[in-house]
Amino acid sequence: MNNNGPEGVFLILRKDGFIEKIIDHCSDVPLTMESFVDLMDMGSQAKASLFIQEINDKGAAYNWELNLKNLKTYHFSGFMADERIYAVGAARKEI
Repeated sequence: MNNNGPEGVFLILRKDGFIEKIIDHCSDVPLTMESFVDLMDMGSQAKASLFIQEINDKGAAYNWELNLKNLKTYHFSGFMADERIYAVGAARKEI
């Protein structure tokens, strides 16, 4: 991790949660996964599925605390636009 900015990640997903693009900023998020759910540890995978479902149902989801496979906790928010999900995760809640 470098200190050029806050630790976090920006993801572009299909509606089913498949990762189309990862824009990684100051983070060691595992970048080889195919789906958003696969980025999470076993304890957060069901919650990550609900996060994707809420965005599909309501158009957005805010401040979901999820644990990544690298054992870091991130706060994710996301929204639907143009049939894609845009999700951002930050290590600190206020970002």
